[in-house]
Amino acid sequence: MVRAVTAGLNRAHRLGHIGNPAAWRLETLPDDDESETAVFLSPAQRKGLIESACPAAAAFLRGLEGSGARPKELAEATAADFDGTHLKLSHRKGRPPKLRSRYVVLDEDGVAFFRSQAHGKDPADRLFTTAKGQPWRRDQWAREVRCAIAGHNRSAQGKLLVPRGASAY
Repeated sequence: MVRAVTAGLNRAHRLGHIGNPAAWRLETLPDDDESETAVFLSPAQRKGLIESACPAAAAFLRGLEGSGARPKELAEATAADFDGTHLKLSHRKGRPPKLRSRYVVLDEDGVAFFRSQAHGKDPADRLFTTAKGQPWRRDQWAREVRCAIAGHNRSAQGKLLVPRGASAY
């Protein structure tokens, strides 16, 4: 949402709605510079990336796509966090780090997908694990995303190419 507000304020400034010029002068966001650009993938790119990933990574990526979760939130989600229609996601934020939870409302496909992930698992079991049955860690999902990007880009062309800088986020 920050990007949309920034874009709207920049447009208002360009159209001459300045008021106090100092108040309308906007700084670029940290990831707007050349060294660190946010990468947003199209639905077709996401689909190709998921199809190119190994089954465990594909399920994890599909869970990210369907829930809008941060990778660490989804990696830590358990079967008990899915109640049949909602997914409870938790992360630590602030100083001192406080556990914050939010609930994601899932569409029909998301409900069916998460139901299949939770099927047969104990409440304390993770919804997503690696191919070896271990909980996902940052280095593992990063490696799997890089491999999926490389695999996808071998056969993709034009707008379907996924930038190498893309990540699970």
